[in-house]
Amino acid sequence: MGNNMYPSSALLGQNKDESISALPIDELIEKADGFAGVFPEHKYEIVSCLQARKHICEMTGDRVNDAPALKKADIGIVVIDATDAACSASDIVLTEPGLSVIISAVLTS
Repeated sequence: MGNNMYPSSALLGQNKDESISALPIDELIEKADGFAGVFPEHKYEIVSCLQARKHICEMTGDRVNDAPALKKADIGIVVIDATDAACSASDIVLTEPGLSVIISAVLTS
């Protein structure tokens, strides 16, 4: 992961520092390496925004609140011990702990 990590407040237009204050929200999302402290509606909007910009989106989650974004994503991946709602909304269910098995899943498929 890169260094362009932002708090959820950056998505809401609050507390943007000067380096990102001039960026439209869709550009901020596209240039970000990740966001911290996001709510379910943020996750869904991030996926929607990236898809609108012609990106193929993967979403990883494990809880009920992740289900809308998992469903919206082109590829939804849930981890072991995910809730039934998250599993139902996803395309891939990992059966081993950790995210490194995503690499094996992609290579195998």
